[in-house]
Amino acid sequence: MKTSILNKLAFRSIFSHKQLYFPFLLAVSLLFSLEYILLSLMQNEYVLEFHPDLKIFVGMGIFFSTLLMVIISLYTSNFIQKNQTKEFGLYTVLGLEKKHIRWITFVQMLFNWIVTSIFSVVIGYLTGNLMFVGLNRLMKDTGAGLMDYPFQIQTALGIVALLLGTFLVSFIFHSIKISRLNPTELFVSAHKGQREPKGNWLVTVLGLATLGSGYYIALTTNDVLGSLMNIFIAIFLIVIGTYLLFLSLSIFILKALQKNKRIYYKKNNFLSISGMLHRMNNNAVSLASIAILCSGIILVLGLTTTLYRVMETQIASSMPTDYTVQSFLFDKEEDETYLINLENELEKRGQLEDAYLHSSVNTNGYFVDRKLIPLTTGSSVNETLNTSQSVVLIGETVDTYNEMQDETLTLSENEVAITSNLLDLEDFSTIEINGKEMQTKVVSNEAIPAEYGIEVLYLAFPDENQLEEFRIAFENYMGPNGDYAPSAYQYVLNFNIAENEDEIQNYLNERQEEDPIRVTTIEETSQNLYTLYGGLLFIGVIVSVVLIVGIILMLYFKQITEGHQDRENYRIMKQVGLEKSMIEKTIQSQIVWVFGLPLAVAVLHNLFVSKIVYTLVGLFGVRDLSIFGTSYFGVLVIFAAVYWIFYKLTSRTYYRIINE
Repeated sequence: MKTSILNKLAFRSIFSHKQLYFPFLLAVSLLFSLEYILLSLMQNEYVLEFHPDLKIFVGMGIFFSTLLMVIISLYTSNFIQKNQTKEFGLYTVLGLEKKHIRWITFVQMLFNWIVTSIFSVVIGYLTGNLMFVGLNRLMKDTGAGLMDYPFQIQTALGIVALLLGTFLVSFIFHSIKISRLNPTELFVSAHKGQREPKGNWLVTVLGLATLGSGYYIALTTNDVLGSLMNIFIAIFLIVIGTYLLFLSLSIFILKALQKNKRIYYKKNNFLSISGMLHRMNNNAVSLASIAILCSGIILVLGLTTTLYRVMETQIASSMPTDYTVQSFLFDKEEDETYLINLENELEKRGQLEDAYLHSSVNTNGYFVDRKLIPLTTGSSVNETLNTSQSVVLIGETVDTYNEMQDETLTLSENEVAITSNLLDLEDFSTIEINGKEMQTKVVSNEAIPAEYGIEVLYLAFPDENQLEEFRIAFENYMGPNGDYAPSAYQYVLNFNIAENEDEIQNYLNERQEEDPIRVTTIEETSQNLYTLYGGLLFIGVIVSVVLIVGIILMLYFKQITEGHQDRENYRIMKQVGLEKSMIEKTIQSQIVWVFGLPLAVAVLHNLFVSKIVYTLVGLFGVRDLSIFGTSYFGVLVIFAAVYWIFYKLTSRTYYRIINE
């Protein structure tokens, strides 16, 4: 057969299935335009020069988004090809061979590749300009402009190559499928009869067990480091459980409703339950996938929004003044003397405000049964400490605490002020520190800098002598040989500059080059945090957009598929005399349940994992539950509204098909 005829058949098939092809081509173009933006940021000279740390987060975004984009593209491409099965079956009846059908699909693949390549690069570059400027605004960098986002040939070629690889994989899978089917199967496979759906108790029990295990891990994990590992285990179990329960438990519930005569044999329920039974049997996997995608969007956006909102609090906590200078002479008297002399030198060059010297002891220990045990002791009896937990210990005097927190706290000789960023100490009245029992006064955890992510126990002692005893007792790990040594004092000079800031900055830069000190400014800290969390929020938005596009495609194609499957059924309902209002009510109730169920499951998943997620964000110093809760609730409300809008838009396609 002439190639020209096959080419015409290929393009005629595309335009006859425009309801499928055009949304597919638009969605794939949008997805890979986002890929263009991410790849271009990895090679952008402005980003590499001014925000080098951003490259790490962009790389993470590229990995996850590319994986999702390829999966979504292959899924939707396979969906379109499946809907062409009847058409290809007709071609075989008319005399076309399998090699001709493969050529038709190859031409369609080339068309898809060319169209999506052009639109992906063009849309990616145009929207990339705006997103590049928006990203820099998130990072509080107002110096970036459109000229800093040039067109990149190598990035465009990378997108074209990635699209070609994706479509080639789809073409290979479809070719294998065609070669395994005979002409009769090709013609009738699109209209195979539906068997009576059956549930499987083993699958149901396994689904409940895996889902329950995932929920249990999410609810019982209390430490930050444990949450970092356990959250992946919990998510994996929840995903598996979701698929298994959608496949089986939904069938059992609907069949139980069928057997209940008082419920099933009501005119409003009879058609709805029967229809839902077959819908769940046919669409359990896709509905479970939508539920997982919805859960992922809420989780990612809720997490990144929370981190972005707490930045100002973290900046204020880690930098109580505009400047800090830390000495690394590792000798108490030398560090203290050096910083006092430095403060005097700075006063000669300008005017300082709110200047004070802050000393502390930072070490580690075991915390078990309200007892603090040194590492040297705990390591030798660790086998008996079944509930022990390694914690960071910060020790100060009560005078330092009062100066830092602007308080007037007083402590007797046998008292210690105590607080923690993540441990619950509200009911603590006593604590044993290296064998010595002391009364406690629980204070605000604002005494702990926000940059501490793991469990920290803060202790304020009555005087310098007790702090020195604590420092000597709680030796820290030193060196590769496993030797322990008393922890060193950390001396930090905090201050603001009222006059001659440039001269003082120049002097500090000179001292930092010559002496073992570190100068930190609030401007540097702010820029680093905005780069970190602004980049995370940007990547979270990109990944969420990819997931949303995937959900929209699945919703849209589900409506088309079910519309064609149900059209004949509803035509028969009309012929047997069912009222139009009853038919429409049945349709509406089924659609609401089918598309409302994934969202409800997503909300349930996020409610159960919210505890472990809140514990996890403790790695970033997030300790404000109200910000975490409002961020998640806000994301949930906005996403539910967006989901409902696209549900309404895609359901119009369904109604239009069944009324044809």
